[in-house]
Amino acid sequence: VYHLVVVATDGGGLQDSCDVFVLIQDCPDGMLLFQPSIYTVPVFENASLDTTFLSPVLLSNGSRDINGIDFSLSIPDGRFAVNPSSGILTLTGSLDRELQSLHQLAIQAVDGSANRFAIAYVNLAILDINDNAPVFQNTPYVAFVEDNVTIGSPVIRVSASDRDTGSNAELEYSLLQTFEVFSIEAATGEIRTVALLNEVMLPTPVELTVLARDAGYEPMSSQTTVIVQVVDSRAPQFSSPTYTAEVSEDAAIGAMVTTVLAMSRSGGDAITYTIVSGDDLRQFSIGFNTGMVSVNMFLDYEVLQDYQLELRAQDASGSLSATTFLSIEVTDANDNQPVFSQGIYIASVLENATIGRMLTQVNASDMDSGVNKEIRYQLPNNSYPGVFQ
Repeated sequence: VYHLVVVATDGGGLQDSCDVFVLIQDCPDGMLLFQPSIYTVPVFENASLDTTFLSPVLLSNGSRDINGIDFSLSIPDGRFAVNPSSGILTLTGSLDRELQSLHQLAIQAVDGSANRFAIAYVNLAILDINDNAPVFQNTPYVAFVEDNVTIGSPVIRVSASDRDTGSNAELEYSLLQTFEVFSIEAATGEIRTVALLNEVMLPTPVELTVLARDAGYEPMSSQTTVIVQVVDSRAPQFSSPTYTAEVSEDAAIGAMVTTVLAMSRSGGDAITYTIVSGDDLRQFSIGFNTGMVSVNMFLDYEVLQDYQLELRAQDASGSLSATTFLSIEVTDANDNQPVFSQGIYIASVLENATIGRMLTQVNASDMDSGVNKEIRYQLPNNSYPGVFQ
């Protein structure tokens, strides 16, 4: 019996470890052999339960006689099952290509009476069906357009994505109502004016419904609402229609996130700033006279990663104001260590196993993201150099 310790280290240097025990078995006469030893099988993600994927070929001394052989999955998986007598692989759970596009299984055949066994590796490639509707990104959509813009002026661009592939992910945009004032580019999602805003009567605010439809055989679609605020051209003007910023989850209270700036066009110089909405927990604050947005309470990436703040700038008269949106992305700090799915792993192998044969697979996960979630495995105190890696 060999005892190994495997260490998983994430990109930030945090670690976890697990134990692996390898049992060496005597090698009997008359080997079992899968032919071939590696299978690649395509299957659609909507395959029904009890679908048969594979009937592997097992040879015993060159013969297909498999009487007395027991088949099983070397690492059990609740979505698949192997007939213990025939080795036939069937589906017992649901598949989802968007969650996992490849399943790697190992079917083992064991002859208990003669202490013989063999392993076949199966790669199940999951094929896409159109089972995901488009999802709009960076919502909510709010646009501010002055009442004196020219025809053809851009208002805002919407964007959606689809987790499917190929034509199932190709999207086309349309407006369900235009008020005879707006249009949208079908391919890009850009909304523009098609009339002079100061010559038409519009509700305040204007609510546009945008439809995104994919090009699948049975198309799927989603809708989103775009709020268009037609503003007085004399009101204060922010230096940018919208703002974006990043802040680490370990930022200290009082740390600056960003600064917004608005200019008065009514003759007054003093501009005051407030947070209107999007921060119910008061995670952030804004300087009343400076427009500096800062951290007001501790943040947690694993709880919430994105904030959409509506900010208001008001001139000295108090009668004219403008609003904008600030999107704050909370970035991850390496505050979670890797965790193995098991504390102890046990594997067995014949004493004449070929170099490179897989013994077992250990698995660890990390709640962080990006490089902090990338895990490297090693045997830091390998007591059997040249035997295991």
